[in-house]
Amino acid sequence: YIGAVERGEKNISIKSLKKIADALEINISRLIEYDRKQNIINTLNILPCPIITTDKYGKICFINNAMQELSGYSLDEMHGIKSISFLEDTLYNNFPTLEISTNGDMFYKFQTKTDEILIVSHLKKNFLHDNTDMVFIEIFKDVTSVYNVFQDIHILLESKKDKISNLEHLLEIKNEFISMISHDLRSPFSAIIGFSDLLLKDRIYHEKCKDHRTSLKVIKKSAHMQLEYINNLIDVIKLETGEIKINYKNADIKTIIIDCINLNEIFAQRKNIKLEFDIKFNKEFYFDEIKISTVINNLLTNAIKFSYKSDKIIIRCFENSMNEIEIHIIDNGVGVRQEIIDNLGKRLKMLHTKGTDGEKGSGIGLMICRKFVEAHAGKLNITSCPGRGSDFYFTLPIKTLNS
Repeated sequence: YIGAVERGEKNISIKSLKKIADALEINISRLIEYDRKQNIINTLNILPCPIITTDKYGKICFINNAMQELSGYSLDEMHGIKSISFLEDTLYNNFPTLEISTNGDMFYKFQTKTDEILIVSHLKKNFLHDNTDMVFIEIFKDVTSVYNVFQDIHILLESKKDKISNLEHLLEIKNEFISMISHDLRSPFSAIIGFSDLLLKDRIYHEKCKDHRTSLKVIKKSAHMQLEYINNLIDVIKLETGEIKINYKNADIKTIIIDCINLNEIFAQRKNIKLEFDIKFNKEFYFDEIKISTVINNLLTNAIKFSYKSDKIIIRCFENSMNEIEIHIIDNGVGVRQEIIDNLGKRLKMLHTKGTDGEKGSGIGLMICRKFVEAHAGKLNITSCPGRGSDFYFTLPIKTLNS
């Protein structure tokens, strides 16, 4: 058409013009398509993630720069090859055990040109090209370092499982051993209590040995206390293993405190220690009588042990602002070292201490107290000043039948 115009030809047929227009339209469409493809290629090349495009047969049409860098192959080397040939061994099922969110990705071993094996995530999406051909875009991500870390974690967890299993087995053996020992220890104390009781009830012995009656009562009470101590130790073991529960009963805490004072009166008298109480709570509430009696007895025994002769011990009980019962055992004795306060009731932390009269102690009583108080959702605390005395106190929630 341009040549005809230059030659001065004026009579150009409509048919010729239509052919020229069609040819121009085709060439313009090709230019537009080329420009569009080039824009897509440029966009894919600047993306940081490795990308492959494939045709409907799975053959590679294009790889971006990131994929060339990851694989070591050029576009010419990968063109026309099926993308699946670079992937080995689906690892999808290994990842959930490591708690990695897959978000629909598949995980494969990917072999590079240098035969290096990488772990890659692989996501495949499809779209229509020219509304006729199906083209697939495959997005990859190198997760080798993440996979290796989680594999190490997985191996570590497996080894920890074995160690935990061994520890649980050892703990089971320990508990069985302590239970056996406790059973063997209970037998002689039961015998002492039984024979003491028989002698105390025997009229003939009572008439002949009146002077020994008080001593027999002390023997019986001491045996009872030691037997209770062993039973409490077994209860602590059961608490730790979840084998024992708190037996809540509606009871009067004032009666419990007075009973504990009466039980410890004879031991206090030996050191001429006066036991006083100030109880400002008379309502009944729900708690385990036996276990709370054990706590009060242990704390009261400790107060007597670490008090000087002719001292005074005060037991206070009142309701605090948190709707809790507070019970304080206050003495003016030697006080408590910071080491004992820091390790109050810790498991397996035996704090060997002696009282003011050389009384022996292991510190396990505090562990029992802490366990029983915490089992009631309470707290055990100490405030102390060395040389001036201590205040051992604990709290208990005031539980009603409804709560």
